[in-house]
Amino acid sequence: MTRERPSDLPYPSCAQCAGIGIYAGPDWQYDLEDDLGFDVLKAVILAHGGREMHVKNTPEPATDALGQAKIWMSKRFGAGKIIVHFGPLARKNRVAWLIYTMLRDGASLAQIAEAANTTIRTVGRQKKRLQDMGALPAPDPSNTRRP
Repeated sequence: MTRERPSDLPYPSCAQCAGIGIYAGPDWQYDLEDDLGFDVLKAVILAHGGREMHVKNTPEPATDALGQAKIWMSKRFGAGKIIVHFGPLARKNRVAWLIYTMLRDGASLAQIAEAANTTIRTVGRQKKRLQDMGALPAPDPSNTRRP
């Protein structure tokens, strides 16, 4: 395996994660994405992911994506603390999304394993999971080898 290159991994949205059957965080993250867009959710996660975020009862006026999110959270939760999960930006979700997109585009398991900095076995297991759930076409039974 090569060194981890996190910037090379794509950022899937909550909707994209749901589309390939992976958990992408608590419901409020899906709702924030639906209401304000993925770029706003991404800004919140990059700024506060894996930590508590303090939500004020009267946030400052929104000047950027993070400000918009703080106003939305204030209206949704009121004042207090909230834990911001990495959700769709978690490494496992980013790897799963990369595997899906590369399989969909016809890349080999070895190419995907190298791009995702993982093993061919991991890619094969994800491929089977995606085929079983219908996100990828099932293997052609007439194309299998017989002894």
